[in-house]
Amino acid sequence: MKPFYPLPQEIPLLLEEVQRALVRPLRQQPRGIIKQVLQNGNRKDIYLLVDAGNWDNNVCESTPFDQPGTILWCRETFSGFKQIGGRYVREKLHFKATEPELPGARWLLPVTMPIYVSRLWLEVLELKVCRLMDLTHEEMYETGVRIADSYSRGMATDEGSVEAFNCGDGIRRVFYEIYDERFGKREISNPWIWYAAVKKVDSPV
Repeated sequence: MKPFYPLPQEIPLLLEEVQRALVRPLRQQPRGIIKQVLQNGNRKDIYLLVDAGNWDNNVCESTPFDQPGTILWCRETFSGFKQIGGRYVREKLHFKATEPELPGARWLLPVTMPIYVSRLWLEVLELKVCRLMDLTHEEMYETGVRIADSYSRGMATDEGSVEAFNCGDGIRRVFYEIYDERFGKREISNPWIWYAAVKKVDSPV
């Protein structure tokens, strides 16, 4: 099991299983084409081998998703009441992602959330490193992008149906805009990213 910090915008979609994939930019962007991905034993570091002859061109960083089969328990901003003994009372828990306007809430940072408080557990099904623009329409759809996102952003779509939107340039335009909103304006147009397919699972604790 591994703690994970989903973005506030992702949490409702993951809870409703509308979103079944996660995207994160690599902290270090390789200068060149990744030729091989190497796992470094129990440390879970990922070596992105670009140039075997020049180690400075290669990248080593820890994946935020660990590896396929890993269970992620999600930490998020929350509010709660502790009973005698120091444990939070489950019936008095509140979560900012789905109750942002809760009156009088004293929100606690995600890093303070104990594992037993987590309401969102995800199993990593697939993990890969790829270019942002290499994602397929289907993979973008799995990140939770829907035609309603284009309407809410005032983006005109030429597609006349949901099916046409999901298979055309419409979903790409909206996906790229959402990506930039979440991770900041891209310094390069087609960055390397982590892409993890996930599924919601029951809490084991």
